[in-house]
Amino acid sequence: MLALGAWIEPEERMKADIVVLCEAGCRWLVDDGMRVGGTFRMLLDGRGIHYVVIPKDVNEPRDRAELVKRG
Repeated sequence: MLALGAWIEPEERMKADIVVLCEAGCRWLVDDGMRVGGTFRMLLDGRGIHYVVIPKDVNEPRDRAELVKRG
């Protein structure tokens, strides 16, 4: 994706927005086969993109929202 240049627009949007990563294995999220791990986080870190990780054990929507707000 980086090599093809397809990353430029999404990267610009991610730098301007809030990026939320949800840990795999949580009961409130249906597995869509797209959960990402450490490699994607390293990519975001390397590109200077801030993100918030929602741990799989945070089940209450208000708690998840609070994590995002604290960012």
